[in-house]
Amino acid sequence: MEDLYSSQPQQPIPTPTPSPAPQIGGGSNSKMVWTIILAVLLLAAVGFAGWQWYTGSKKNQEISDLQASNTQLQSQVSTLEQQVESDQGGAAAAPSDTDKILAAVDAYTRAPIAANGKVFKYTVAENNGTFAKVNVEVEGDQGYTLALKKIDNAWTVVVSSKDSPTQADLDAYGVPAGYITVS
Repeated sequence: MEDLYSSQPQQPIPTPTPSPAPQIGGGSNSKMVWTIILAVLLLAAVGFAGWQWYTGSKKNQEISDLQASNTQLQSQVSTLEQQVESDQGGAAAAPSDTDKILAAVDAYTRAPIAANGKVFKYTVAENNGTFAKVNVEVEGDQGYTLALKKIDNAWTVVVSSKDSPTQADLDAYGVPAGYITVS
């Protein structure tokens, strides 16, 4: 143990001396570095602002183009709707005289309760514009003939052969001779 504690004189441990701190703002080199850094930051900011303006104006142009395209498409849709309407004969094509006659006959033949479940077939035999003669076929039953008269642009059944009309019945409505066989 003696070796550990020798009697040699101890030497003082030298203390390190601090080195001078670098000076940032001290010399002309540091001013130039700061100027360059500031110039680079300024250029970056100007570049960023320019890029934002460029993309914004590009988007504005796209919006204008889309609005113009939308207007053009709406015009095309309107034109197509008008063409479809005119192809269909206007907003609602007026029914022909034959359609009106058949609608009146259908309403007349289906009005009685006894007509429920029966199948009818109609044939316009004559139409002179004022009077019409329609033959009615009834599936499983005897057919008959109807005389219709046009009154205020509407067709109305005035005489039916089922009712065994007389000549006086036909004359009361002015039905032309031969439209319905009289008894």
